[in-house]
Amino acid sequence: MRTAAPAPAPKAFTGLLAYADSGPAAGSATTIGLMAYDRSGAEGIPDGLRTALQKCTAYEGGPPAGTTATTATAPDAGDDAVAFRLQTQGDSEDAVVVVRSGATVVLFYTASGTGSSADVPEALVSAQVKKLKQA
Repeated sequence: MRTAAPAPAPKAFTGLLAYADSGPAAGSATTIGLMAYDRSGAEGIPDGLRTALQKCTAYEGGPPAGTTATTATAPDAGDDAVAFRLQTQGDSEDAVVVVRSGATVVLFYTASGTGSSADVPEALVSAQVKKLKQA
């Protein structure tokens, strides 16, 4: 999910980038990936992530090298949500939230770029999920 290439692959994908230019998150950037599935495919993504996070807590090699993954508290958003954090040696901690709303899975990946830990902005998650429900 970190590379926005989940298995199974979505039927369609589009990506956006949002920058925080004020407040405590100023300087952070959030990648937003909207992935379209059939309903059963979308329903399997959050559970697959939970399973992967239990089995894989760290990985080496390739950029980024020496990364640990830890589960985080998922927002109350959409039909199902999973959150985790990625800490790469010598870098700030990144935050990932994945929300399923119907047959759409949304990836939010925030990197701080400021040297401090990142957080996925709750307002961004809420606004995007609200748009999906209206569509």
